[in-house]
Amino acid sequence: MDAVLKYAGLFWSEVKSLYTLYLFLLTAGTGIFEFFFDGQRLRKEESKKEEILARLIGALYFLGGIGLFILVKLA
Repeated sequence: MDAVLKYAGLFWSEVKSLYTLYLFLLTAGTGIFEFFFDGQRLRKEESKKEEILARLIGALYFLGGIGLFILVKLA
């Protein structure tokens, strides 16, 4: 169990060192693009299932990027 916690700590320290403002902007920007632009394009093509999936993925990218950025900055 101690080895797992050790590796989890090492993994978290790597994430903290790699997740900068630029990566946050890239993640959030990808989410916004996927949600608005891809969702709109798929709506015009009348691909309802793909539109819903694109909007869901975009929202997850955007909210996940914000959440991870907050966690990295607070921890």
